Order: sequence, then structure tokens, then C-alpha cells
Amino acid sequence: MIRNLILDWSGTLVDDFTATLIATNVVFEKFGKEAFTTEEFRRDFRLPYPDFYKEFLPEIELEQLEVIFKEAFLEAEHLVQPLAPTREFLRQAQRQGLRLLVLSSMNEEALQRQGEAFGLTPFFEAIYGGVLDKRRTMIEVVQDHGLRQEETAYVGDMVHDIHAAQAGGLTAVAVTSGYDPVDRLAQAGPNMILPNVGGLPDFCAPVSSEPRPDIVVNKLRVPVFIGVPDEEREKSQDLKISLQIETRDGLLGLSDDLAGTIDYYQVTEAIKELAASRPRKLIETLAEEIADLVVDQFQARSVQVKVEKPILMNCEGVVVAVTKTR
Repeated sequence: MIRNLILDWSGTLVDDFTATLIATNVVFEKFGKEAFTTEEFRRDFRLPYPDFYKEFLPEIELEQLEVIFKEAFLEAEHLVQPLAPTREFLRQAQRQGLRLLVLSSMNEEALQRQGEAFGLTPFFEAIYGGVLDKRRTMIEVVQDHGLRQEETAYVGDMVHDIHAAQAGGLTAVAVTSGYDPVDRLAQAGPNMILPNVGGLPDFCAPVSSEPRPDIVVNKLRVPVFIGVPDEEREKSQDLKISLQIETRDGLLGLSDDLAGTIDYYQVTEAIKELAASRPRKLIETLAEEIADLVVDQFQARSVQVKVEKPILMNCEGVVVAVTKTR
């Protein structure tokens, strides 16, 4: 079962084909070469990219080519966007507890800019950029992070990515969302070919049956009129309410924006208001109402509610627990 995913960047998580084509053509035109059409670029471009340049511009030093390319790519970088399934894939992978890393030929500065701009960086345990030959680096990455080969896949959109996975003894997953066409990918012998990363979680370790709380509220004291006897409900008593909340999309990639998570202050204020709205006989009833509130009003994926009532002698309290999942 796959538990670890090492991912390519360009064509796998982001669409940078147009920006790369523009920057490459700037390089070629700089040295008097004809620009590539889209079809020609898909046909001829390959990794490791030093081999590509060695074939078409053998007389020019790689360092000089890289400087021109980076400057041109920066001018066109506004065209780069995450592929449509990327964010939901990363959230689902996070929910499943998968370990995620990036291994890319993209230069490190561009990777950092894009990862931060798109809010993707926090999802990854490590990001390796500027890797010219992934075949040589793959085993080091696996060893450095203590990954078991039989539980690890490398995912990419080019033949070189498949070869890199094979060199590292990993499951090779090809996606057709990027540079190389499906027939070329198939000839390299990947273990599977997918349209994009969106379907990857289906082939990985399943979601745990236990909720994975993102936010925990411990023993919020709330005054409540509660109890089976009428006389007990005439006087308020403090209950202790604890919550384990699983948010809809997890807590990574929030970019310091409260809108991407659940405002636990607002949750606690709503619970206080709910508890004060009417007397109740059973703490089980209050626990269920709180669970409904958190899931329905605050859009939680799941919540476990524990309500503690100090009622029995020689006992700290009686606790009831209710779990609700969207």
C-alpha cells in the first residue's frame, strides 16, 4: 500500500507549459534559432534538460542558457497556475496521513515563489528543486527521509520521471496532465497511468476510520439549566464541554487567512448561546445539539463532543460523548 508520494512539480501539480515554452523560445531566438511551435516543443523537449540543450545548442554553455531562461521564465511566470485537481488532491492526501515530498528540475527560486504564491508549500515535508538528473537523486531522497521503497511512489508527467522512479525502486505513476503524451509515457513502462493527480488517493493508504481532529477545545465551562428532576433544572450548574473538530480542508495552506479554518472563538460563543437557550433534562441531548451546531453551522467535517457533569459523589464527573460526521 502506498503511504508516501514524491511528486514532480511542472505538469504534475502546476501547469507551466506555456511559460516554459515562451522562456525556451527566448533562449533559442537569442542564439539565432527558430522558435518552437507547441507541437514541436512537446515532440522535442525532454529531461534531463541539459541533454535537450546539448542537442540543440551544443556550442553554448549551460550556465549561460540557464541565466537567460530564468529571466524569461520570470517574465512569463504569471501564466503558471496550479492544475485543477491539485489543491483537493493535497487536502485528501493530508486527510489520509500520506507523506508528501517534491522532487523537481524546476529551479529552487521558482519553486519557492510558486509554492508560496499558491499556498502549496505547507503540504510538503520537503521540496527538492534544481535536480538535473532525478535518477541520481531519488535513492538519496528515499534514504534521507526513511521511506520504504515498497510504500513509496514517484509521480510525474515525463518519461524521465518514470525512469527516476524505476531507478529508486519505487512505484512509477505517470500523469498525462503535463508535457509528454500518453503513448510516450506508456513505452517507458510505468506501473500506472492516470489523467492527473486527482485519482491518486484511491491507490494509497485508506483514510483512518478515526476522526483526525484539527482543533481541540478542552473543558469549556458553560452554565446550563439541566437535570431530570424539576428542582434540579431551577438552578444553573456548570458543565464542561470538550470538542475535537476535524475541519473541512485541514489546517495546511491557510496563508494566515481565518476564512480557511473554523473560528473556535465563534464556536464557543455559539455553544454558550445554545446552552442558555432553554432548560434540558439530559446532557446527551445537549451533546447532540452541539454536534449538530458545529457540523451544520460551522461546516466541520466531523466533531466529537464530550459533555461532563459533576453529579455523582466520589466521582469527578459523568461524561457523555457524541460524534457526528458530515
